[in-house]
Amino acid sequence: MKSTNRFPGGNDDKGNNGGHNTRNAKRKRQYTGSVGSTSSVSNDTFSGLSMNDKLQCMFESIKSNSYVLHYFDKNQQKCIQDLQNVTVNTQYKLNSIEKCINTQAQQLKMLAYRSIDIESRSRRNNLIFHGITEKLRRICSDLILRFLQDELYIDPQNIVITLHCNNIVN
Repeated sequence: MKSTNRFPGGNDDKGNNGGHNTRNAKRKRQYTGSVGSTSSVSNDTFSGLSMNDKLQCMFESIKSNSYVLHYFDKNQQKCIQDLQNVTVNTQYKLNSIEKCINTQAQQLKMLAYRSIDIESRSRRNNLIFHGITEKLRRICSDLILRFLQDELYIDPQNIVITLHCNNIVN
């Protein structure tokens, strides 16, 4: 069955278009960029494209790669910023620990001085005698009590004698 165009200006049976330009029934394929990149286009498909389509495909691939590079650059900047934040935080903690260690070192030195002071204060009422050689402890004790009473004029009633004799001869 033969079809005819009912609208004026169309093609007639003889192929005349009645003075109007007609469009080819099959359009040329246009690259829309939906393929993504030249790597996703097969070699056969790419070789079958026209020069303009090939260029368009390559430009889309470059554009896609620039988006990827921009994404990586953005992530790299974020990682650098995170690293800087961690570094600042670590430096703050390190300074705080160093301050704490210095404080503890000062406190330890102060405790050592206090310990020496307390020990010295407990010894200030002690008398140490060297060079006494006796055979028995009781004789040493009596000798020291007589020395305190006769020479130093100290009342022996208020004195507690603790002897540490190293030179006792047996």
